[in-house]
Amino acid sequence: MQSDRFNGYVLTHMSLVAANETLTVSVPNSGAELIAQVLQMNESMDLAVLKVNGLNLPALKFSAEPITVGETIWTAAKSDQTVGLAKGILQSSLRAEGQAHDIIHHNATSRSGGSILLNECGQVIGINQSGSGSNEAIDIATVKQLLG
Repeated sequence: MQSDRFNGYVLTHMSLVAANETLTVSVPNSGAELIAQVLQMNESMDLAVLKVNGLNLPALKFSAEPITVGETIWTAAKSDQTVGLAKGILQSSLRAEGQAHDIIHHNATSRSGGSILLNECGQVIGINQSGSGSNEAIDIATVKQLLG
């Protein structure tokens, strides 16, 4: 997917989008409300891709490097007006029997279900599964396949 400076893409949990085709997105610290169009949903990963015209925010970078067990990782989650970080260790990355995607196991406690998993460089390595305190994330390589 390509975007210009004012047309952003947002990756979120499908369960937050429900069955909507469009949503209103509030932009922090600006008071702006933008219309988001749901482009893709993947029920097995509980992920949805939204296109938000007028969104002028820098994109997060996805890691291109493979992750290794024992690596220091971080979860980042928004709560009210702040972003909380929790440090942890990557415990494993594998595809469980019957799963269509790789799962990262870690011990960085997430405060909310909508958090991302970052490496030490601040690059996204996974999307934590929904549910408060989840210590499992979908590997970013799997997410890249969803994004095409």
